[in-house]
Amino acid sequence: MRASRTAPIAALAALALALAASPARADDPASVLTTGAAGTDGANVVVGDVLNASVAAGTTANFATAAGGSTGVKCAVSAFTATVTDNPVAPGVAGESTTGHTFSSCTANIFGVTKVNSVTVNNLPFGTTVDSATGAVTVTGTDTAPIQTTLSGSTYKMLDSTRPVVGAQAVGIARAAYEFLLERIQSQTLHGTPMASHQHIMFELAEMHMEITASRMLAHRAAWMADHHLDNVSVASMAKAHAARTAQMVTTRAMVLLGDEALEPGHPVEKWYRDAKIYDIFEGTGQIQRRIIAKTMTGMNPT
Repeated sequence: MRASRTAPIAALAALALALAASPARADDPASVLTTGAAGTDGANVVVGDVLNASVAAGTTANFATAAGGSTGVKCAVSAFTATVTDNPVAPGVAGESTTGHTFSSCTANIFGVTKVNSVTVNNLPFGTTVDSATGAVTVTGTDTAPIQTTLSGSTYKMLDSTRPVVGAQAVGIARAAYEFLLERIQSQTLHGTPMASHQHIMFELAEMHMEITASRMLAHRAAWMADHHLDNVSVASMAKAHAARTAQMVTTRAMVLLGDEALEPGHPVEKWYRDAKIYDIFEGTGQIQRRIIAKTMTGMNPT
């Protein structure tokens, strides 16, 4: 993940510089940069001096994924090192060459990012100016070396989060077809006796109920693991593959048991039957899911 910054940036604007445009001693004209707290007498900083400053207490250095956005990375600790290149008499603008800029204690609220490993400023050194009139700290890069920051973070794989969702959708289709069929069976007769009393029909319903329940539990387990940032690669694949197979099995058997009724245009079971097939294809086919599961079990890629 890579982010570019343009001046001014929060990381520098919030720095508690031990430098200020403050009155100098009577015999020494005040430069833009002096030592000591703002508003107090202090010695002028000399060109070539190396300055070190940290982000002000209670503030953070923020990196947003979009201008003005609230999503991104926030660092509680930030510091930079700069060499003074120009320090004119105030009022004026002093110049520095920033040779080091570090960040730590960083957190992220970016979807999929579980941990911020490091934040590295690229293309150092970059120019920094301090305006004595406004107190603004501004950083500038060049056309050939723009200011850039590389963010390294730990993530969980996107498909391991979306496959449980796809599995849950397939479970919904299977349940819809099953519940429609169950209502019909409980209210109709076959050869003069209640359909629900026929053993082969009862066994079909029991099989559907078992597979739907198993698929639902797998989808819940995989989703729970994703929410808690646990390794759910195998479980996510099992949830998706099992639910896709269940949706196809249930809708197919429902079509058979309902007979001619299910062939009527616009019949819900006929639609669910057609919809079920896609769940064995997108987010990885059933064969792909079985390869993932097998590799997790054996540590080897099936050939």
